Amino acid sequence: MSFSMIAGLALAAFSTPPPLDGVIHQRTIDHRGTAVQATYHGDVRLSLQDVGGVTAPGRMSVQRCNWTGIVTVTRRLARAGDAEPMATRISSDRVLAGSRAGDCMTGRTAIARDAAKRRPEVEVHLAAVADADRARIPADLMAAERLAAR
Repeated sequence: MSFSMIAGLALAAFSTPPPLDGVIHQRTIDHRGTAVQATYHGDVRLSLQDVGGVTAPGRMSVQRCNWTGIVTVTRRLARAGDAEPMATRISSDRVLAGSRAGDCMTGRTAIARDAAKRRPEVEVHLAAVADADRARIPADLMAAERLAAR
């Protein structure tokens, strides 16, 4: 096997970046007279599943790739001067899904593009999660303050 073929296979294996990487929503919240920056990071992890099978030569293939993307939201709270933000994973029930003709290995780049086109949905979801989480932030900050005082 030639070096160029090995390099090509390695490049193909790592060329598909994670879709929707870096979706962020930020809010500033006042807590006891101090501004707290709440940053919500959205992360989508794709799961691929081949459905159907390869047919005989000359017949139309029935193979499809069903993909599912689960949105995970991580909240980071930071005050001015904090060395390390307080991070919390927030449960999220948002799921993106789609289907594409052919096998998953061949279509993974196209599937990543399909998922990336759904970025506006993820941004709206992050804003909704931030709205729902707003009431919980003061309690989390007070619990952290009590823990730090011990």
